[in-house]
Amino acid sequence: MSSGGDDAQRETLARDTILRAAREELSECGYEGSTIRGIAKRAAVNSSLIYYYFGSKAGLLRATLDDLARLLEPPRVEGAAAGPATTAGEDLLRRVLPRWESAEYRSAVLAIIRASITRQDAGRLLDALLSPEVLGTSGGCARAPSATGACPHTIMIGAQLVGLMMLRHITPVEPVASASLDRVIALFAPVVQRHLTDHTTKPPAVS
Repeated sequence: MSSGGDDAQRETLARDTILRAAREELSECGYEGSTIRGIAKRAAVNSSLIYYYFGSKAGLLRATLDDLARLLEPPRVEGAAAGPATTAGEDLLRRVLPRWESAEYRSAVLAIIRASITRQDAGRLLDALLSPEVLGTSGGCARAPSATGACPHTIMIGAQLVGLMMLRHITPVEPVASASLDRVIALFAPVVQRHLTDHTTKPPAVS
């Protein structure tokens, strides 16, 4: 007869397996295209087990987003990262992209991007993923903030990163889709560098 501890361990393993399958399904199909049946097939479990643990597709999404938030919580960077100002754009990309492109995190990032298109709760998670504290652009914006109080240049850097992941993995466009990470960083670093320069440099006074 199994002990209560063994039962709890099996339940935790089953939940984790379902959450991983849901993450993969979301990363490939988005929320609207994901199905309980598809997730159950990926997890090699009966659909009834998903309903038992999560209640509904919406409940599974909430649990998956909570799991993604935990998984993707990176070390926060206070202010600009150390290094020459002339390579700040490249430095930022080398901090962020290898993590996002890793086997462990790629499906999580893509799941958030796809789900945020139609789900406001996923959109909030995307906001957190692209926050100044995470990107390392929180050293103070010298330009006027947007209506929401966010630095517009940090927002544009986030847009570049999301667009890059879409061009590589969601709607693949060559030559970006198959380019090496070093090549991608070389292509995008000048764009990010420009936004970082605008972020930290005050505009000249108008006489």
